[in-house]
Amino acid sequence: GASGSGKSSLIQRFVNDKYQQSNAATTVAQIYQKQVIYKEKDIHYHIWDTAGQERFNAMTSVYFRFAQVALVVFDITEQISFNAVDSWIQKVLISSQTDSEIYLVGNKADLIQRAASDQEIDLLKKKYNIKYFETSAKNNTGIEDLFNDINDCKIVNKKEENHLNTLQNEILFEK
Repeated sequence: GASGSGKSSLIQRFVNDKYQQSNAATTVAQIYQKQVIYKEKDIHYHIWDTAGQERFNAMTSVYFRFAQVALVVFDITEQISFNAVDSWIQKVLISSQTDSEIYLVGNKADLIQRAASDQEIDLLKKKYNIKYFETSAKNNTGIEDLFNDINDCKIVNKKEENHLNTLQNEILFEK
């Protein structure tokens, strides 16, 4: 998402369970790791915190290449941040070599002001067939719901992948 949308704060809240208000823009991509046990499954996260400034656009596309999940984050109080969402989703779709699951995340939900209407958000959800979550890294709201949904998605996809591999093995070895 756009610079200033709170991507780094959101990641810090999820990975370290702490809020760090940061006014400095991310200029170098950083990777964070977190392991969670969810529904008796071991899930490993490798999370890239990428720069949101336009001058880093060419570099950020590299990080989308093998992403299983992409969070397109925008600041719900800033229209310019929301206006950039469509472009960010397109970058993920063009750059990804996997079928990345894309989530639209409206961050800073602790603030009252809303730049994008529910109708505008619904249009994007329908256009790209994506899920939408509102979060607040500051108040730690919506983050658990977001990552539980991602966990569910990963578990379901893994089951389908394992089932497909089993079917392929049966087909390959049948004679």
